[in-house]
Amino acid sequence: MDLVFDDTHEYFLMDDYTINTGNSVIYRANDKKLNRDVAIKKISVTNEIALKQAKHEIQVLSKFSNGEVPYIYDYHVQDENLYIIMQWIQGDSLEKKLKRKQVSLKEMTGWIMELCDTLDELAKHHIYHKDIKPSNLMIFNGRLVLIDFNISMSLTNKTEGTFGYKAPEMGQRSKETRRDKVDMFAIGVILYEFYKGSLPQMGDEYSSPSLRSTEKAWKNFVEPIEKYPEMDKKMNEIITRCMKYDPAERYESYSKLRNDLKLVNKRGNNHGRKRSV
Repeated sequence: MDLVFDDTHEYFLMDDYTINTGNSVIYRANDKKLNRDVAIKKISVTNEIALKQAKHEIQVLSKFSNGEVPYIYDYHVQDENLYIIMQWIQGDSLEKKLKRKQVSLKEMTGWIMELCDTLDELAKHHIYHKDIKPSNLMIFNGRLVLIDFNISMSLTNKTEGTFGYKAPEMGQRSKETRRDKVDMFAIGVILYEFYKGSLPQMGDEYSSPSLRSTEKAWKNFVEPIEKYPEMDKKMNEIITRCMKYDPAERYESYSKLRNDLKLVNKRGNNHGRKRSV
């Protein structure tokens, strides 16, 4: 199927890759004019406020020049839909690499440090990803690329995020409206997952306070070092702090998180990491 915007912009939508995220649809396509594969993200924008916010985020993402996010080539507005034409990223996701046990501690901390740099720059523009997870972290030419931004969905929306990675303040019964630390929580979950070999489970590794509780803390939280005593103690501190129930108790900034990850990265051993037998 062809997607045509004008005489000079025509794309062939491929059948091998289409993802419906709920808020958007992502296609793999071929740019007929330049004969290159691209990703096209289609987002419904039914009002001027949503369109203005989306354009702002596109402008910010377009400023990245070192491959931290997919390059944005162009965008078009047609029939109350915004179409963003961006770089097609070839490579493995972090999710696939973790499943294949192909990630060392040094690689993991290095990639998350790169992610911190990207999120720190986005935060300066009050942009938060809100769906950080291994499948949205692509490894391309040895570097980490953050994909699948929920562009134009920056307002508080408790349907955003992925269960298991989303911060408690994004829950349906949460009264917390801030979103500036939700990506940091997800980083903690991913690092916990790195050691456990699977996603830390609500009710096992951690559990929410009761509905009547006024405490801003987990009812129960099992620090990863309790299960993996040989792990780097600084990494345990990083995971525990990133996954604090109260956003105010997490790291003040991604630069400070990055500095702590750098200490672990320098040591670079795999102590305490769960391995396949």
